[in-house]
Amino acid sequence: MAVRVAVCFFGLNRSLSVTLPSIERNIFGALKAAGCEYRVFGGLMMPSTGFSNARSGEVNCMPEMDTLASIPFANLVGIDQGAFDQTINYGLFRPHHDHEYRDDFASIRNILRELFSIRTVYSSVPKGEFDYFLFVRLDLYYHTPLDIVHAVNASQQYQGNVILTPGWQLWGGLNDRFAFAPARVAEVYGHRLDMIPTYLNEVDEPLQAERMLLYTFMRLGVHHEAYLGMIASRVRGNKQIQPEFFDACMDNRDNAARFAAMLGKN
Repeated sequence: MAVRVAVCFFGLNRSLSVTLPSIERNIFGALKAAGCEYRVFGGLMMPSTGFSNARSGEVNCMPEMDTLASIPFANLVGIDQGAFDQTINYGLFRPHHDHEYRDDFASIRNILRELFSIRTVYSSVPKGEFDYFLFVRLDLYYHTPLDIVHAVNASQQYQGNVILTPGWQLWGGLNDRFAFAPARVAEVYGHRLDMIPTYLNEVDEPLQAERMLLYTFMRLGVHHEAYLGMIASRVRGNKQIQPEFFDACMDNRDNAARFAAMLGKN
C-alpha cells in the first residue's frame, strides 16, 4: 500500500517499557505489513518534578526518559509541563459551570496538556509529505493491530473528509485516545485546543474531552461515524494495566442530535 503515514505520539511517557512491544507489533508492524511508508514524530509532556493523578491513583511518578530511544523518532519535541501549566487561564472555564470533574481543575489541566501536546507534534510534521496522520499515545498497550486497509478505504470513501476514532468508550462523544485522519482533517484534530473557547461559548457546558471532539468535527462538517477496531488499555505510571470496557460506554446519538440542532444541521 503506497501511502505515507505520519505517526504522531502525544501525551506523557508513563510506561513505554510496558507498552513498547505492543507498539512495535500493532502499530509499526501493521504499517510495515501493509507496505506503508511512515515516519515517527513526538510532542511529549516532560514534567520535571514527576506527576500525580488522583483519578488514576498515580502518586509522585516520573516519566520514563531512558526508554524513548527505543522509538525511531524523526523528530521529538519535549514540552516543559510546568511552564505550560503556568499559561492556563482557569477563568475561561468558570462562566461555564467550572468543570464537571470537581478536582480543583486537575482533569482540565490534563485535557489541556494533551491537546497542547497534540498541537505540538502536529506542528512538527513537515506538511505536504504525508497522506495520513496516526495520532497515538505511548502509554497505551495496543491489544490488536491497526487495520490500515480499513482506515485508508474509509478515508477514500469519504473523499478525505473523515476522522476515524476508537468505537468504544464514547462517553457521549468520540473516544480521544487515538485517531487516524487524512492530511486535511488531521489539521483539525491537531489544532482542536484552539476550539475550546468556541465550544464553551456555543455549547455553554463544562469542558468534556469526548463531547468536544464530537462537536468539533460536527461543526466543521467532518464525517465522524467511522471507527477503528483497534483496542488498547491505559498503562499507568506504576506500570499497572488499567482494566477497560470495550463497549460504547454511553453512545453519542443524543449529543449528536443535540449538536446537529444547535448547528442547524438537521
